[in-house]
Amino acid sequence: MKHCLGIDLMTADEICRVVTRSLRLLPYFYWNKQPDFLPSLGTEDSWLFPMEKNAFWEPSSRTADSLSEGAERLGFRCGRQITPENSSIKKNEPFTRAVFTALEQRTGVLCLRTTIEGVGLHLAHYFERAADRIPYWVHEAVFVNGGDGRKNHPTQILLDVVCYTAYRLGMTTYNNAGIKALEVKLAEMSDDAIGEFITATLNGLKIAIVGDGKNSRVTNSWIDLGRLFDIKFLFVAPQPFQVDQWRLEGVKYSVSDKLSDAKGCHIVYTIRTQIERLDRIMSVAEAEEAIASVMITPEFLRGFNGVIMDAQPLDAERPIIHPSLWSDPQVIMDFQAGCGSITRCAVFDECWSHRHDHIELPSIAQVEPSRILAAESIAAHIERVKDKWAGDQRSVNPIYNGTVLDRLKAGSGSLLDLLLERAGVYGREGSDSIIANRKRSTTLTKKDILFLEDRFVPYQMLAALTMLAREMVVVEMRDGQYRKMSFDLPPAIAQIFNCPNTNCITRNDPEAETFFRVNAGEVPSFDCVYCRDRFSASQMRKSLALTH
Repeated sequence: MKHCLGIDLMTADEICRVVTRSLRLLPYFYWNKQPDFLPSLGTEDSWLFPMEKNAFWEPSSRTADSLSEGAERLGFRCGRQITPENSSIKKNEPFTRAVFTALEQRTGVLCLRTTIEGVGLHLAHYFERAADRIPYWVHEAVFVNGGDGRKNHPTQILLDVVCYTAYRLGMTTYNNAGIKALEVKLAEMSDDAIGEFITATLNGLKIAIVGDGKNSRVTNSWIDLGRLFDIKFLFVAPQPFQVDQWRLEGVKYSVSDKLSDAKGCHIVYTIRTQIERLDRIMSVAEAEEAIASVMITPEFLRGFNGVIMDAQPLDAERPIIHPSLWSDPQVIMDFQAGCGSITRCAVFDECWSHRHDHIELPSIAQVEPSRILAAESIAAHIERVKDKWAGDQRSVNPIYNGTVLDRLKAGSGSLLDLLLERAGVYGREGSDSIIANRKRSTTLTKKDILFLEDRFVPYQMLAALTMLAREMVVVEMRDGQYRKMSFDLPPAIAQIFNCPNTNCITRNDPEAETFFRVNAGEVPSFDCVYCRDRFSASQMRKSLALTH
């Protein structure tokens, strides 16, 4: 694991390894002792110390402080925190350029927290592609996601697992007695045994997510964990706060608007309501009423044998846990927060030890036509259709080498031409295509035809264009051969369409490239790799029309 960007990008083994290391560190952190098994990155010469920096475009207390503390305990020197107010971001410098500047100054680990989604993954991909034209230490830099948008908060989920596993191992109180009980158990267990205990704890875990799951990066990251382990979810919230159903693919879950249904769970995890994101859905008064309906009260704790967790910060004006319970033994959120530094220290240790690794870039399998409608020599084709062309007043002369896109919806030819130019089909000289507009058609009444003489379009591009031109037929004439064919949507689409999510990094940085995974079917959908939103074909088309 070179970067820690999302639970969805980790394996179960990596999670168990980080959690095991964190548990081993917990007693040392508590007693403020130096562990003999943790490598220190420091040297006698401060010139050689690697540096950690936080690039935070969003306010933070626990995450920012515990990241810096974890880095310092491992031997990093912590540099100045980068914010929009103290950097060239205030002058509209793009993310990639601002980060490149930080890495050039030998920042070894960069921790990111942004409202923009997919920043960390974009940066990891960008510097992987640029490996042969940048200093080696820039390529070796590690990115740790401290929370982006509504989708990812991996280190929070890791520390949640550390906290609950320690609780299950006997640390039921966050004090001297609790840590001594944990030390006794850990002394009896090998790392493999701890890993097996973590797996057994997560497999079969019942967790209730209570509150605004729809807008929560913590919720989405827990859902990612549920795809790696056999976790059963109960989402307790009024309907406007419920997670979109498609996000729950691959996990076991049920939904409810009654808090009492959560009493059989091992963990009740409360989520702060994102009031600032609800103005299009409901008024503040309506949101406050919805929050009150699922508040954790002393009455709920009667008969509940599990624990209450919360990532914090708590909202003093709209608490989802009644303030009288904030110090209750079953509410372990303070212990949870206390696991932050050691968990993030373990994350740094894991990632830094793999800093020389290369990461896998998103790629697209080779695409072939789905149907060959005709195949013959160009000479045979001309002979066969010469009677059809006789007397035809053609506005465009036929071509005998190149590509023709036929049966395009009337008026769409110029848009497809623009996409081909954007994708580099025409090279630096730009488009030299000929568009026949609104020609008669037996199948479409009116159609456009795009003629590309001496130009050949990659099949992946042609397959992607079927999202805009479902009836498109492609004629390719090459090396004396004529082929008429059609395409289905490809398994993935790169660098052609814009992401409809204006909060995606690909809409906020000119060096970020789009990449969508295609969910084929009667009603296809498109998943953005970076912001992790799902879109319909109509949303993709609308976004293209608004941004081209």
